[in-house]
Amino acid sequence: MGISSSDPTIVHQDNKSTITIAKNGEGYNGKARAMRVRYGLIKELVDSNEIRLNYLPTKEMMADCLSKPNCATTFAANIKAIGVMQSLENNIK
Repeated sequence: MGISSSDPTIVHQDNKSTITIAKNGEGYNGKARAMRVRYGLIKELVDSNEIRLNYLPTKEMMADCLSKPNCATTFAANIKAIGVMQSLENNIK
């Protein structure tokens, strides 16, 4: 796509333990090889400043409405916040 940036990509996460494991490699008991490989890759990306993990409370994770069941009020608020409703309204006109 030809897009480049010197800033790291921000990855929002609502699980503080996941952030700790990914940043420090600590707190993980190492029983599953797939998890060791996955967290190792994320740790490399964090260490090389390609990504930055930021904590964001679950209620503020707007994209969750696209992958998790929500009540109608939460769903409507989230799709409006990410611009889906505006896009739909513009296409209906």
